[in-house]
Amino acid sequence: MNKKIIDDFSTCRNDVEKLIDGLINETLAIFDSYEEAIRAIQQLKYNLTGPIGCLIIEESIEKIRSIALKKATK
Repeated sequence: MNKKIIDDFSTCRNDVEKLIDGLINETLAIFDSYEEAIRAIQQLKYNLTGPIGCLIIEESIEKIRSIALKKATK
């Protein structure tokens, strides 16, 4: 593959990861429990449509669940 395309994919992946991290941080700061934060992110399915939106929502929820397993109380 062309190096520019690979670089573009890497940049895209990094940008999506930043969006996911930002969404998680903001949601956890607003809501009192992990479950509330997950429900709020699930509601974004109406705003974040398409495959990328679905990916952001799913990854955010999985990361919050992982955080919840490591730190049981918020």
